[in-house]
Amino acid sequence: MPETSTPAEPVATDPPSTLAYAPAPTEARPQPRWTARDGKLPPTARAPATAAPTPPAAVTPAPTAPGAPSIEPAKPGEAKAPATALKTIARPTSADCAALMAQGPAVVEAAPDLPQSGACGIERPVRLKAVKMPDGRLVALSPVAELRCDMAAAATAWLRDDLIPALGAGGSPVEVVKVADDYSCRPRNRVRGARLSEHGRGNAIDIGGFKLADGRVLEVAGSGLPKPFRVTMRATACARFKTILGPGSDGYHENHIHVDLAARRSQRSYCRWRIPGTDAS
Repeated sequence: MPETSTPAEPVATDPPSTLAYAPAPTEARPQPRWTARDGKLPPTARAPATAAPTPPAAVTPAPTAPGAPSIEPAKPGEAKAPATALKTIARPTSADCAALMAQGPAVVEAAPDLPQSGACGIERPVRLKAVKMPDGRLVALSPVAELRCDMAAAATAWLRDDLIPALGAGGSPVEVVKVADDYSCRPRNRVRGARLSEHGRGNAIDIGGFKLADGRVLEVAGSGLPKPFRVTMRATACARFKTILGPGSDGYHENHIHVDLAARRSQRSYCRWRIPGTDAS
């Protein structure tokens, strides 16, 4: 089954002082999340059979030649992204994390206070504060995302290379990326007895929307994002990540887009996001 999640309450952390925008109280995630600083699961979760951390993938960050990743066939009523729109993007490595920590394409800091072992834990935990665009402009993440470094590198590349330029092409540049969830020690969908969520490993991020420089806020909920941008967002997410869940996928992702780098023996990717009026609907 694919990794799923719902939005949760953020840790109150401000974006870098160099950014012009500070999140308003109304932008806080509506539900509390399990912080689990001691590395334990919440009462509603069941510990996985093993607590071994997900091994990092040893590949280079450069895109490979075009070719569709393995996408599981959609169930009745579900949709998958068209294979012709996808190309496989190589997963980030430890070297990518070192580049992030050197303040290359992102503003990050190490997060040694987060659990790094146990049922919940993050391998190489970092706080991703902002994405640095090629022109030097900073785009804040609000709230700051707590992730494993590999996932932070993948999220940075997706936002910097694909999403921020595509959405900003409409006229007003992106100023803030709204994070719906990041590290959260909990079971999948907060369902009692379910497997540990990839959020509990810092291996997933949920995007709820974007704030533009002209003051507009574009939300995932209610088709608040322009359809051409949603098509681009889905195609690029399905190329870069292992699990992609959005509106129309399973009832749990109607107001955000979930992406993660879950390791699977089959190497399959699960891409579930229904965009009405497209060839994947």
